[in-house]
Parts: sequence; structure tokens; C-alpha cells
Amino acid sequence: MQITLGGVPSASVFLSALALVSGCSFDISRQRANVPLNQAAYRRLEVDKSTLGETLETLGAPDKLEYKAGREEQYLWYLHRDATRFGVRIESPVAVFGYNHTFAEIDINAEDTSSMGLVFDREGILREKNLRMAPAYAGMEEEDKQPPQPWAVYLLPRYGWSPAIYGDAGEGNYGELYKQGHLIGGGIGIMPAPYFMLLFGGNFQRYDGDPFRTGAQTISVEDLRLYQAEIGGRFQVPPRFFVSFWDSNELKKLFYSEDSRLHQGVFITFSWTLGVAYNEDVGVDIDGVPSGTYFENSIGLSTTIGMGAEYRWRRLGVQAGFEYEIVDGFKGGNAPIDTDAGDFRSVMFTGGISLRF
Repeated sequence: MQITLGGVPSASVFLSALALVSGCSFDISRQRANVPLNQAAYRRLEVDKSTLGETLETLGAPDKLEYKAGREEQYLWYLHRDATRFGVRIESPVAVFGYNHTFAEIDINAEDTSSMGLVFDREGILREKNLRMAPAYAGMEEEDKQPPQPWAVYLLPRYGWSPAIYGDAGEGNYGELYKQGHLIGGGIGIMPAPYFMLLFGGNFQRYDGDPFRTGAQTISVEDLRLYQAEIGGRFQVPPRFFVSFWDSNELKKLFYSEDSRLHQGVFITFSWTLGVAYNEDVGVDIDGVPSGTYFENSIGLSTTIGMGAEYRWRRLGVQAGFEYEIVDGFKGGNAPIDTDAGDFRSVMFTGGISLRF
């Protein structure tokens, strides 16, 4: 996998690593024709005052010169073409009965041209002017007319609460051993492409032990504590993506801009991660008597998929959603009960903020 911007490869190491762990493949290429338009010089041109000579001295030779039949005016065009191609295919890293679902696939060829049109009379005096900017350069405030910033870095603290835990835990299922869970964590998000973010982070999870009965015995386990490090990605699009999914022109406008500063408002998010999780020893009491460990400390793989919504305003964003997490079965302890456990599964409702640097 490779990103190409203006014919120069970049970010291939990050994206190749992501492709291996998340089942994501995408490509971006960008081609430009002519230099960006000099908007500051354009704004200084005055209708009925500026001359052709002054204009050529300031802006240089035009990209197109036009004369129309029966008219004496000269039409000068300064053009800048900026074409971007964006394609993405996202495949869930979590297999369901051996099947990995592809839940997003797009292939868009978005392109547009910025133009400055100047009309001079036969005396060489400017009579009309017009400026049309391509979507990638439109929409910024006048004081913020800077080159596009395709890369952005985000700080992503978050909190989660899990009301539902699943899976065979040996003597009982995880839902019997634990009543609820909490997550505190965060990470770094790097956005190398429009609407796509690489995720690097970690978290601490604690699941509250809940006494349960099996046969004539009452079993109480200590809280389960997990420490997780993960890497993954997030695909985030505005709601109009779903409304305009079959309108190629609207999709071109949507994916044209690579300037991270223009990504404001409401977004729908889809995320996935692959990581490692470490669990502490989990002690157990049987009928009130300490009886060894239910789980011993161990390290296993983990995967999550999630969906949510985010509202982003300037540099700050607020997000909420839910995740489905799977952690490899924990190592059985030495308690005189069945501690042979399968995968640990949980549903986690999450909320957090994002701060762009």
C-alpha cells in the first residue's frame, strides 16, 4: 500500500503496518497542473483602473488567452488544476464464523479546477474579474488562507462503561463472574488522508467481580484488571456521505478536500483495532474461604470494532459510541474449580474528546 501526493510517496510505513493488522487497504494520489492562484494579487486588481501591463507584471503570462468574435475585449485565464483520487476498502478484523466482513468500500475520482478570469478592453483597462476556487481551497476564512494541511495529529482521551460481558469462563460464564466494567485510556490519532485516522493508544480496564453460585458453592472472584495496548484505524465521514452515496458528483466534492482544518461538524465513525492485553492475577473465594487464583496473569491478543458519532469544532471534538471487544481466553489458575476459560467478550459504551494539534 502507498500514498502518493504530487507523485512523491509518503506514509507508506504507517499504512502498510495498518493494512497488516486491520484488513484495510486504500490509496491516495494527487496531481497538480500549473501553480496555485495568487489570490492576494487578484484582490489588489481594481476594475476600471488596473492595466494589462500591470497585471502581466504581477501575475505573469496567463494560462489561456481568448478573443471572441465581434468583440474587442481580451480574456485572460489563470488556471490551477488539482486532482485527487481516493480509494478505500475496510475489512473487519473480527471474524464471524470464519468470515471477515468488508463494511466500507469506495473508489472516487475527485477533481476540480480553480480559475481567475480577467477581461480587458482594447485600451488595456481591466473591466471585469472573477475568481472561482476548487473545493479544496474554498471555505476558509479570509485570514486563514494558508496551504492545505493534509496531516493532523489528535490527542484522544476517553472513558468507557461495559454493561454486558460474554463468554465461557469455566465454572461459569463471564457475565456471572463480572457485573460491569470500566475503561480509562486514550491515545494518539494521526490523519494522513481525508476522513481516515490511524490510531495508537492504550487503556486500563476493570471489571467488578460478582459472587455467583454453582451447585452448593458460592464463588466470589476478585476484580479483573486489564492493561491494553492497541493499534488500528478509524474511518469517519459526515452524514451526507450516506445521503449522497449514489451521487458521484457529491462524493467527489466530499472527498476532494484534504485540508484537515475544513473537517468540521458531525461525523459518523467506524473503528477497529488489534492489540495485546495483560491481565493481573484474579483471586477467588469459595464459600468465603480464599482458594487460590481463578485466572493467572497472562498476555493475549485483543480485537475491537466500533461505531459512533463525533462533533468537531475547530480544534476540539466530542465523540460517543460503542465497541465490541474480544480478548483471548485467560490462563486458568490453581483454584479447585473449573478455570479453563474461553475468549472474553464485552460491549463497551465510550465517550471522549479529540484535540487537534
